[in-house]
Amino acid sequence: MRTKYIFVVGGVMSGVGKGVTSASVAN
Repeated sequence: MRTKYIFVVGGVMSGVGKGVTSASVAN
């Protein structure tokens, strides 16, 4: 249960990080 939770959070953080990076590059 905990492992799955960490995996999901990791995936979300990765997606957010990519989004922020893309926004920074675009600007």
